[in-house]
Amino acid sequence: MRAQNLIGRCVLRIGDRSSVLCCIPAVGGHDDDAPAATATRAVRDQGADGCTERCRSLGALHMIERAIDRFVVTSAIVTSAGVYSPTVRLAQTMQTIRSIRQHYPKAFILLVEGGARLHDMPLGWTELRGAVDGLLDMTTDKTILRLHELAFSVAQSPTQQGGSIGVAKTMAELVLMAGALRVLAGVQSGAQGGRVFKLSGRYQLAPLFDPRRYDTARGRYVFACRRPSWMANALEKLGIEYCLSSCLWSFDATSLAEVTAVFDAMLLNVQSGQAAHFADMEHLLFRHLGAKPLIEMPHVHVMGSVASTGVVIYE
Repeated sequence: MRAQNLIGRCVLRIGDRSSVLCCIPAVGGHDDDAPAATATRAVRDQGADGCTERCRSLGALHMIERAIDRFVVTSAIVTSAGVYSPTVRLAQTMQTIRSIRQHYPKAFILLVEGGARLHDMPLGWTELRGAVDGLLDMTTDKTILRLHELAFSVAQSPTQQGGSIGVAKTMAELVLMAGALRVLAGVQSGAQGGRVFKLSGRYQLAPLFDPRRYDTARGRYVFACRRPSWMANALEKLGIEYCLSSCLWSFDATSLAEVTAVFDAMLLNVQSGQAAHFADMEHLLFRHLGAKPLIEMPHVHVMGSVASTGVVIYE
């Protein structure tokens, strides 16, 4: 593994005064000729060990372990994909963080940024960065850079969003979430109980969201109710006929290792082209987690606007 590819950076705040910087391997930063499974495992393990050692030395582990609930917010603020400018996307993401704080004042929030350029952030970035407990900078990840070059760097109309943009968006979300899971594995190794929520940036927990609904969800995944696939002949093409929303879902903190393995499998599946037909993130979630212990809610009470069209949705 080349040293110059160790470019993932995670910044964690400790109180209001100091921070810890963990330099972790980028998800896409392995040798091109390395076996995919070996490379994925290597970057995950090295990243976790590095974060654990660095965070323990500065007292960050104790701070994070006291936070019963954790939120992973995946984000791409600087991008040409979709109908919103970076300035609007940043403001929407700030609303995401505020909605979490309203319902979970003491939660640990990890912002995973996979936009094009961190140094081109619009006004308000400093405030957003200060509102979260951790920032995982994936803007220099090898895979993310390539996706921006091929798909996200050129503005597309809403009718063009489903093709190459859809494939790139799925790969980007897998890479960002896999990076976040590596960080959580390293800095939360001693945490007991609580949940890990994945919330897409720019979306908000709605006023009707109630944390008490998760009190009985220990050991189980929670999603909005499964939806029939939008793909014609999905059962024949994908082997499944349902999908699960990736906007807001959660799992018990004790299942972190299992979820990490699931995302490793998803990444390898997409990267190797094993699937005869492309499956987006929603189909992948059902394929890999649909048989696990699930709680499916009619509404998880999350709301926001779809980036490609601006249409407001409520789940």
